[in-house]
Amino acid sequence: MLSSIKPFTQDEREKYFSHLKSFYDHFVQLVATNRSLPSDSIDHLAQGRVWTGSEAKENGLVDKLGGFKDAVDFIAKRDNLDNYQIQLFPQKKLFFSLPGSSLFSSVAKLFKSKSSLELLKDELQLYTPEQFYTRMPYDISIE
Repeated sequence: MLSSIKPFTQDEREKYFSHLKSFYDHFVQLVATNRSLPSDSIDHLAQGRVWTGSEAKENGLVDKLGGFKDAVDFIAKRDNLDNYQIQLFPQKKLFFSLPGSSLFSSVAKLFKSKSSLELLKDELQLYTPEQFYTRMPYDISIE
């Protein structure tokens, strides 16, 4: 199931849509309960639509418009937090740092006499199973 090389079988399609409907129904019920609105009205509003903040407020889906800081301030006030700290993830990395090596060392390896396959093998050995490696969908050629 969820293969990129073959379409769903009829059984897989039914199973997938069953899970999707279950998730959607759960979402509608959560919103209805937390907004004190009937499930039918939430279902009528939802249907896969995306609302702007103003439209969501008009439809009773939010109480107040605001940004990230407003949301954090609201939660802190609600939970009587005077002293708290916010950390954003993922943390920004310098342009010159790549996982396991620097940009300079990666570029410098291109000028060595090893083949591309040997370079890739060397590069992949830097990573542990807990890390991941992303190959960009393009190549950089230096002439």
